[in-house]
Amino acid sequence: ESAVFNPLPTWKRMQYRSFRAWVNHHLLSQNLQLQLIETQLDDGYLLSQLLQVLSAGHITGIRLPNTALGAGSLNSSNLSSIQKINNLYLCFQFLKAQKVNLDDTRQAENIADCDLKLTLGLIWHLILHYQFHHPKNLESNSNSSANPTSPAKTNIKSLLLDRLKRYLGTELT
Repeated sequence: ESAVFNPLPTWKRMQYRSFRAWVNHHLLSQNLQLQLIETQLDDGYLLSQLLQVLSAGHITGIRLPNTALGAGSLNSSNLSSIQKINNLYLCFQFLKAQKVNLDDTRQAENIADCDLKLTLGLIWHLILHYQFHHPKNLESNSNSSANPTSPAKTNIKSLLLDRLKRYLGTELT
C-alpha cells in the first residue's frame, strides 16, 4: 500500500482498493497489474493498456517505459515529463473520441503529477462509462446483454453493496 494510503479515511481506502481491483481485473488479460494508483498511471502506459482493453480499440503513439523492472512496475518509468504528458494526452484524446465525459482540461498534467484525487476521479469516469453507460465491449467478453440487470451491472452493484454492508455492519437493499 502507498504512503498516501494510510492517512486516508476508511471510505477512501475502500474506494482506493475497489478501484484498484476493478483496474486490475481488466489489466489481467495483458499480464499487467496496478499496485499504486497515484504513481503507476503517471506515464500513461498502464492507462493506455486499460483503455485498449475496455474499448477493444487501439491507441497509437504511446511511448513505452524502458525499465529493467518492466512496464507497469512500481518504479514505472524513465520517460521524461514531456513524454509522460504526451502519452496521457493521447489517452485523453482517445477518451474524447470514445465520448467519455471528462471535465478537467489539465487532467493529463494532473495525472502526470500523481494527483490521487483526480486519478481516482478518472477511474470513476471509466467505470461509469465502460461498466454502466456503454458496457458493450465488456459484455462481449462476458456474453451479457445490455439490459439494466446484465451480469456486468449486477456484479459491480453486488460488489459495492457487499463492501458497504461490511463497512456499515447492516443490510442494504
